[in-house]
Amino acid sequence: MPLTGPMDDPEVEEKYPGSKAYTVCQSGAFMSGVFATVTGGLVTFIGQSALRKRLPWGSNSAMVISIVVAAGSGWVVAYTRSRECQQKWYKIRSAHEEKLKLLAKEDSGISTQATEVASKPPEQPPSSPALPKTNQYGDPIQ
Repeated sequence: MPLTGPMDDPEVEEKYPGSKAYTVCQSGAFMSGVFATVTGGLVTFIGQSALRKRLPWGSNSAMVISIVVAAGSGWVVAYTRSRECQQKWYKIRSAHEEKLKLLAKEDSGISTQATEVASKPPEQPPSSPALPKTNQYGDPIQ
């Protein structure tokens, strides 16, 4: 079942197009990661139990190895699926932004001169003498 919450709000979907699809995709990615964690751990542990006499390590080491394999496999699956969700969302957002740009061009029957004036940054008043540069903590940089 996908995550629910503020992402179900139509205003959020309007502001962030594709957020609903992203939420569903991320939910699936996390569940796939959980499934891979459980499956990877079980398969590794059962395989080591079956080969117990042929392996040079004991049952404690087998448990540690199973946990490491489980965590690693779950992370890899969740990470790759999450990246796929991000790429999908970027494509949806890019397509939406391109659509908005095309609509804005069609609607801009107003003179382009007004647009150029509006796009210029406001003129800055004369600045005071140069202050010493400071870092993020407020200490002067030399």
